[in-house]
Amino acid sequence: MVKTEEKTLESELIYDGKILKLFRDTAELPDGRSAIREVVRKADGVCIAAVDAEGRIAFVSQFRYPYGEDVLELPAGKIDGDEDPDHAALRELKEETGVECGKLISLGCGMSSPGFCDESLWLYIAADLRKGEAVPDEGEFLNLSWISLEKAEEMALTGEIKDLKSRMLILAAAAYLRKEAEQ
Repeated sequence: MVKTEEKTLESELIYDGKILKLFRDTAELPDGRSAIREVVRKADGVCIAAVDAEGRIAFVSQFRYPYGEDVLELPAGKIDGDEDPDHAALRELKEETGVECGKLISLGCGMSSPGFCDESLWLYIAADLRKGEAVPDEGEFLNLSWISLEKAEEMALTGEIKDLKSRMLILAAAAYLRKEAEQ
């Protein structure tokens, strides 16, 4: 088996922002040469597929500045400090949609962009929903919509939903819920 581990030789903080830090590292490669690695350090996040009794999923649409357009996404957000991911999921769901749930199912954690970023995303299905008023963060302007699971799955497969975390979670949630229904 080929050795693939890289060792950090130097790490320089290039940018220290509100939601991320950018480092320029010098790493020793497995063959002894060195290479520059640009690394974004960012808080972990959560993404939630909230499925109501009618089989519809809660979506939020908001303007995403880097892309210059409204983006349809599942509710999501960052984990604050040492906050438990389950708590963060419940908090973000309530803030963005007004929804609280009686059942929170973890579908595990994954790497969002392992080539340059250390963010991990925790994925959830929320069920047994109680709908209320959203309380978005200051400066956050969201539009809530409900889309059937079948339609959302089709939109994820065709690329109509562009946000990859949402696409992945929709497909994973659909597979999980189908399997549960078969049992």
